[in-house]
Amino acid sequence: FSLSSERGDNPVYKIDEKMVLLLETDQDAWVYCFYRQANREWFRLFPNGFHPDPLLAGNRRHRIPDANYNFEFVVSGPSGIELLKCFAANEDITHKLPEELRNDAFEPLGSGLDHRLTTIFQKLRGVGVTEASLMVTIEE
Repeated sequence: FSLSSERGDNPVYKIDEKMVLLLETDQDAWVYCFYRQANREWFRLFPNGFHPDPLLAGNRRHRIPDANYNFEFVVSGPSGIELLKCFAANEDITHKLPEELRNDAFEPLGSGLDHRLTTIFQKLRGVGVTEASLMVTIEE
């Protein structure tokens, strides 16, 4: 499972620029991505209302967003270091996730998920899960 951006593995964006993520798995996988802004607020980026199905085909690079995903990921303030965490599972685990992680995408999930997010996915029984992270620098 690999996660990057059009600007590489250590991307730098200015506020109001559009970010495009690059994800690739070696097999079909159900992918869930979460984003922590510099103010430490988390929100779910993918799946979302524009593309509610977390299933991504394996052995191909996915650009999120693109024409298939019909939304734009526009970088907003404040400036600072941000974090993207994506999890790829070998089955649909949406119904196994806590309700707070199933709420509307792009809505704040609140702070405090920094350490809990990985633990939540690791504790899912009988499910193969892998994680990838990307640090993003946001400049004024």
